[in-house]
Amino acid sequence: MWKNFIDKVVESASKCKRLHHLLSVLSNGEDEDVLEFPDVNLFRPETEEESALSMGKLDMDKILSTLDVNSLVEDAASAKVLGKNSDFYCVGLWILPAFINHSCSPNARRLHVGDHLIVHASRDIKVGEEITFAYFDVLSPWKKRTGMSKIWGFQCNCKRCKFEEQICSKMEMQEIQMGLERGLNMGDAVYRLEEGMRRWMVRGDEKGYLRASFWVAYSEAYESDHKTVRRWGFYNKETICSNRRIPAAEAVVDSVSKVVGSDERVLKAFMAGLKRRCGGGSGLVEMERAMKLARGVYAKVMKKQAMRTFIKLGNHE
Repeated sequence: MWKNFIDKVVESASKCKRLHHLLSVLSNGEDEDVLEFPDVNLFRPETEEESALSMGKLDMDKILSTLDVNSLVEDAASAKVLGKNSDFYCVGLWILPAFINHSCSPNARRLHVGDHLIVHASRDIKVGEEITFAYFDVLSPWKKRTGMSKIWGFQCNCKRCKFEEQICSKMEMQEIQMGLERGLNMGDAVYRLEEGMRRWMVRGDEKGYLRASFWVAYSEAYESDHKTVRRWGFYNKETICSNRRIPAAEAVVDSVSKVVGSDERVLKAFMAGLKRRCGGGSGLVEMERAMKLARGVYAKVMKKQAMRTFIKLGNHE
């Protein structure tokens, strides 16, 4: 499949001046800091600028490096939610989305519909805010994300990374991380993190950042056959609690999705929380919250009724 993909790109670039030029300005993993975004007119179907472009000899080494950095491999959405079609995936190069930068607090996602790639908002986007993707799993700790960004050839300096770099220097944060690596009970880890955030006066988006970084601990704690519920108990509101409790799944989902956008795992955790709290049923308000999360994952390509059925199926799998 990869060889056929390369052959098609080379063939198309040899026939199209615009594609030939755009391939030359895409990143190939080197000199990232000096890259400039091309004239936006080149992305329009018909443009006079194309006639002024020249076609030099194709550099195969550069093309291979460019495709390695910019091509996207996607699997079926149903594979992530329903566990079906897990053997379906595709690879392609979509030029304009390839210029979208990474952030550990992304606000957009990609969705395939046939040969088309849809870029859609995964959370509310402020006026003037840059559109960003997650190049790797952002529901992971700062140290792991730092390692992933190095593999991609850059250092992430987003607001979230700057905050977590500072707070991860605290001894207690390091102890929580080491504890998880050594098999610390997930409920214990979540409780210690929540208590630490309370003492450190962590509020708003910063709380969502840390919860996203320790998402594995939160999700496993909530899915542990109610052992965590019996041991710790939940509180539903974001208030300081003197008892040994951890926040309800819905509260964590809200804070995480606000800073990293919707994600299949976050959606499933929310639906599982509703099932525990409502016994399988859900009210209008809860379903609207689930629908908002689902739209952040699947955009508006699904009809509302189909999406409603889809997220319920995902919850019952």
